[in-house]
Amino acid sequence: MVSVSSLSLGVLAFVAASAGLGDAVAQEPARLETSPRGQILVLDANLQEAFIASDVADPTDMWNFARRAAALLPYAPDVVLLQEVVEPSAINVATFLGEEVGHSYEVAIAPGPTAFPKADEAPDEQVQQETAILINSGTVQMMGERGFFETSYSPSDGIEGQKAKTKLHAYAAVREIQSKRTYPLMSLHFVPNQYFNSEEVGWAYKERWSRSVAEFLDATFPPPKSGGHIVGGDFNNRRCRDVIEARGCERFPFWDVMTAENDYSDAIFTAGGAEEIGTAKRIDYIFGRLDPTSAASDLAYDDEEKSDPATFYSDHRLIWTLLADR
Repeated sequence: MVSVSSLSLGVLAFVAASAGLGDAVAQEPARLETSPRGQILVLDANLQEAFIASDVADPTDMWNFARRAAALLPYAPDVVLLQEVVEPSAINVATFLGEEVGHSYEVAIAPGPTAFPKADEAPDEQVQQETAILINSGTVQMMGERGFFETSYSPSDGIEGQKAKTKLHAYAAVREIQSKRTYPLMSLHFVPNQYFNSEEVGWAYKERWSRSVAEFLDATFPPPKSGGHIVGGDFNNRRCRDVIEARGCERFPFWDVMTAENDYSDAIFTAGGAEEIGTAKRIDYIFGRLDPTSAASDLAYDDEEKSDPATFYSDHRLIWTLLADR
């Protein structure tokens, strides 16, 4: 694990000052309490901090994300699931989030220094490893097996002339220190439909991959007596066939695979406010075999804030949920 608690204040000040953020380090961080005993707060975000070196080197967006999360969350996150990050950007998120909420975060599963770990080894495919898992070292601890779960597709189902993309999704299990409850979890990022030769082929692969994810976690981490499995990330699949989501709609198969077939709850659908349903293009989810007592996405993050460098953190909204045993 990569710990950020050992980083010196001098290094933090240098990183922040180099981005014109020295004042942020000097400010008193907004401290959040830990989540209630026996519950776990999960934060998820696709941060677009993996594919452009100059973007990864500039920590501004990650500072913005940490501030935004600290302002929105009711408690300090116990687990953070990230997509489109590499090791340096994941470390930045852990560092800045810790500064903002007043807790120590570790990069428990890091994707590596580049999003393309086999760039010179796989001529017929493009391997992408850009998911990560962060943990609050004061509230949860790693246990058991950890690594990356692979999803891929046949080149014949992709766009002609393009390499097929293999995605590596970070997985692990954590145990809440106080209650000893166990939470197997995965941070995933499915391939968007633009890389398939038809949308229906893409939807079919997401159904198949979702089933494989649930089966893999069950086989690797048999359902615990307390706690439960958590899968979060960018599924690149909206819930409803209509672009605008409604509670009653014709659903894409992946959602029923996760919920009806494998007994996961969609946290936003189950516990989010009424305003959460009815938004276009909800493709980021947190599913849990747990009871989501509360959940929300950053609905206030509008186009104006996305276009302002002072507030931009991603083109995705962060999502979070507080989960308890059923």
